[in-house]
Amino acid sequence: MNLSVIIAAAGSASRMGLQRNKALLPLLGQPVLSWSLELFSATAEVEEIIIAARKEELEQIRAIAAAYPKVKAIVSGGATRALSVRQALAQTSALSSHIAVHDAARPLLSPGDWRALMEAAQQGSAGVILAAPLHDSIRSRCKETVAEALDRDQLLSAQTPQLFPAPLLRQAFTAADERLAAATDEAELVRAQGGEVRFVLAQQANFKLTVAEDLPAAAAVLRQRLEQQLFPAVSAPPDERLRYGLGWDIHRLEPGRRLVLGGVEIEHPLGLLGHSDADVLLHAVIDALLGAAALGDIGRRFPDTDPQYQDISSLLLLHNTVKLLQDQGWRIVNLDANIIAEQPRLAPHIEAIRSRIAQACGLPAEAVSVKAKTAERLGAVGSGQAIAAQAIAALRRA
Repeated sequence: MNLSVIIAAAGSASRMGLQRNKALLPLLGQPVLSWSLELFSATAEVEEIIIAARKEELEQIRAIAAAYPKVKAIVSGGATRALSVRQALAQTSALSSHIAVHDAARPLLSPGDWRALMEAAQQGSAGVILAAPLHDSIRSRCKETVAEALDRDQLLSAQTPQLFPAPLLRQAFTAADERLAAATDEAELVRAQGGEVRFVLAQQANFKLTVAEDLPAAAAVLRQRLEQQLFPAVSAPPDERLRYGLGWDIHRLEPGRRLVLGGVEIEHPLGLLGHSDADVLLHAVIDALLGAAALGDIGRRFPDTDPQYQDISSLLLLHNTVKLLQDQGWRIVNLDANIIAEQPRLAPHIEAIRSRIAQACGLPAEAVSVKAKTAERLGAVGSGQAIAAQAIAALRRA
């Protein structure tokens, strides 16, 4: 698909109590027009963007568009939307397979709805528009009185973008000027020429800025979307939110003990002292997992006063912890851990440790991060008397 996008940006904001163009109003720190330009500029299929603007605002529009290389032309619009679009249509490339028309006063078009519209347009030779169902009770009127109720299930609110095969749209704009002046959108013109127009239901808000209250409402929608991108764990529904847990442990190094880290035995003259195999890394991981699910800590689940845990492999404790989480309805998303030790050199063992932990947790290796650090010869760890570990775990409801 080689796509040209026409943005109609010639509308005023008079109904909002302003004399400025709606496309120039500030919305979360940038002009309304910029929100559409950013989305279309980031779309690989879009080869060019043509903007139709009021003659007296061409310089302001050019200043905004300068940051977007895909903007090919900015044309002076006509008295109506259709006449403005016809001016822009003349500037579109002959190589374009499809042409989309979008109203600059709709800055809320989501990437998902835009992608769905493009995919639908490639399924046949018909035009496709974005639309929304009606939720209010809809009635016709006769002068000042209410008439019969209309079946809202048979009605749609037409939105933009409206996307058409280029020949179909160009043919529609050969209509007489009076028909162009009366048309409310491109779909009407295409249907008048016998063309078929299908629709895709918008899944996210895509309302048009019409009255003064629409601008703060649009800002709220965009702010929420930005928060969802930056902080998905907070913005997601409760059942989909990530839960985080922090684990930390430290064990003394002693002669005559095996050194086991992350389930991997490492050759070293000293080993970690503890009731179990004293795998300090796995103990931190277990604490992080239990903490994320608010299920206590390793000392509560596997107390060092219980003989059954004497010299037990911490891998078995990790297996038991993972099963407990599964029974409680939790799924591990990822783990990140640090081992802090002066000796031995751990870099050659990191991949084996990652693999062992990933296998025990039922995770792909790329979901487990293990890093080796030193204490810069500070404290008990820095003097070689101990090894410490830290871990962070992320869980989600299964």
